[in-house]
Amino acid sequence: MIKFNDKQEELTLVCLTEVNDKPYVVDADLSTSFISEDKKIYMVIKKDNKCLKTKIRNAFKKFVSTNKFNINVDVDSFLVFFDKCGCKKDAIEAIYESIAFETFDKVSYKKILNQMK
Repeated sequence: MIKFNDKQEELTLVCLTEVNDKPYVVDADLSTSFISEDKKIYMVIKKDNKCLKTKIRNAFKKFVSTNKFNINVDVDSFLVFFDKCGCKKDAIEAIYESIAFETFDKVSYKKILNQMK
């Protein structure tokens, strides 16, 4: 889990490939400030997206910069999706590049670096 510890309220950003009765979602090109009851925001990424690395990088930048809450990113949910579509390394690099390094907690930072190897 990547944590952004500069806000009081917390939300968790989770990767989805399908929307099944999830109350609030954001696709890979948009940002949102909706809060679901379970304090999660689900980012929907379609497997057939072209330029996935660029879209993920831009979505993370936009989402984190425009949201008013402390964002926890469920890295595992993204890694599972990226592994399935065969683009894990590119996608991890996109996440890594899109978020300022000083915002990572040490455990998450090391996890991402290890996944990139």
